[in-house]
Amino acid sequence: MEWFVSNGFTVLAPDMIGVGEMGPGVFDRDAFIDSVSHNIWYASILIGRSIVGIRAGDVIRLTPFSSYQSIVMNHFYNSSFIPGVVPGALKAYNLPDLAASLAPRKLMMAGVTDGHGKNTDTENINKDHDIIKIAYQNK
Repeated sequence: MEWFVSNGFTVLAPDMIGVGEMGPGVFDRDAFIDSVSHNIWYASILIGRSIVGIRAGDVIRLTPFSSYQSIVMNHFYNSSFIPGVVPGALKAYNLPDLAASLAPRKLMMAGVTDGHGKNTDTENINKDHDIIKIAYQNK
């Protein structure tokens, strides 16, 4: 990640709940026993998911889809993408527009998927990439 930053790339790095910047911070005597937060465990029990399951769900949400349109245009879209969708976004912008706005800065996209969650070169992904390529060519 440091190589990308030092070479001019903007890097978005996830900070998982309960880890890193989203970690426990200053230990609270009531919430921590032996430097371990039991509140996270209690919360996981209340929602019926394990801590590992919650974090695995967060990791799955990091799988990028090429555009909001790729979800809208697919009747059987991957429903795990729903937490990352912004309501009404297509009226004002789409993800390729946001990526194109970074031009002429360096941009690397990895693991892009379509609305089904597949990363094969589909027509929708290619259309989305074309929007970005045109913006970069113009700048």
